[in-house]
Amino acid sequence: MLEQLFQLKKRKASIVTEVLAGVIVFFSMIYILPVNASIFASIGMNQQGVFIATALVAGLISIVMGIYANYPVALASGMGMNAYVAYTVIGGLGYAWQEAFALLFVSGIFFFLMSLTSLRRTIINAIPQDIKAILGAGLGAFIAFVGLRNANVIVAGPTLVTLASLSSPAVLLALAGIFIAFLFFSIPNARINQLAILLAMIVTAFLAILLTQLGVNFEGLPNLNLNFGNPFEGYADVAFQIFGSNEQGTPYLLAVLVRPETYAIIFSLTMVNVFDTTATLVAIGKGAGLLNEKQELIGNQAIVADAVGALICAPLGTSTVTSYAESTIGVQSGAKTGLTAVTVGLLFILSIFLFPIFTIFTYAPVTAMALVSVGALMFMNNLKEIRWNDITIAFTAFVTIIFMILTYSITSGLGIGILLYIVMMFGSKRLKQVNPVLLGIGLLFLMSFLVSEIVTLL
Repeated sequence: MLEQLFQLKKRKASIVTEVLAGVIVFFSMIYILPVNASIFASIGMNQQGVFIATALVAGLISIVMGIYANYPVALASGMGMNAYVAYTVIGGLGYAWQEAFALLFVSGIFFFLMSLTSLRRTIINAIPQDIKAILGAGLGAFIAFVGLRNANVIVAGPTLVTLASLSSPAVLLALAGIFIAFLFFSIPNARINQLAILLAMIVTAFLAILLTQLGVNFEGLPNLNLNFGNPFEGYADVAFQIFGSNEQGTPYLLAVLVRPETYAIIFSLTMVNVFDTTATLVAIGKGAGLLNEKQELIGNQAIVADAVGALICAPLGTSTVTSYAESTIGVQSGAKTGLTAVTVGLLFILSIFLFPIFTIFTYAPVTAMALVSVGALMFMNNLKEIRWNDITIAFTAFVTIIFMILTYSITSGLGIGILLYIVMMFGSKRLKQVNPVLLGIGLLFLMSFLVSEIVTLL
């Protein structure tokens, strides 16, 4: 059965290697469970419910990817997308969380339909590599800023933002966690580097527990409660809530459509998903020898599999899934088939029954280093791909990244950055080099900005 499902002999793979690679990938990704639960609990969602939803969706879609596409790619709620939805769409723009998840559902529908056709590939090919790298770097900077802000390391001050008081034990714990994570990344050992975030979270959590026993007061630190009880407690509070109605009796899916900024958000969510998941799939496919001579994915199954995840995540109670770059760790460990992804998926589903063990890791100062570390990696890996010797690209990168951070909005940063790119390409007499699809995207962003301002004035 395993041979028929995963073509082990054809790909020269072994069951033991595939399963072990899956275990390694799972432990390198496991931080997403408490981090995602912590992020959405901060805006009022049931923490255990989000934890269950995150594990369930990650498990199901990783299994789908493994069996249907036979790719060694694991998926889970994407870092960046979750922060953007929680702190910009919900916290900044005032959407109810059910409305924000309704937006995720609509963008998931678009993403799924795009993946069934050639539209997804068309858009990817229309966007210059520099713009893709700029988006990735900006997203990384945004995630890191969210991590620092969420842990109250960066707070509001007379200069808009400032460093929090270092007399706070929670702030010092968060900073210690970041330093510990970066320390693990600096050690010249590939396996330690791959598990740096998980190791740093464990050390930081242990440090918090130890200092608490010594009399240090960490405000908001949850008690470690190993009462397992009902493993699905709280899940009903987050699952399928987007199909309900608000206090006025208006279905959430309809309530969001009357807000002009909705369409820009849906567009941004879809675009981020298009670039993020496709780039990761191609990178992992290359390492696993699953690309053709044009460096394109063989077949469309992997693209459809991750699109299914984008479609079902919001109804099931979590933010949009994405293909995880940590899957490359599995490839480096010898993974060549979907059995690795299935192993990861089964371990995620098993995690549903272990929520009490993870409660300590939902504390914001403990999870801050995960956000900062992932953000730093995304920032660095994409920044080096940008052609800084081209002034148009350089200015576009600067403006996009700085606006994403200071407006606390991926949508605003990306929109302003693309518009600047088009204007500067016109000024440098290179407008003919800009793909018409990108011109259309720029026009959509411009219309979105104008409509939002008109509605505000009215």
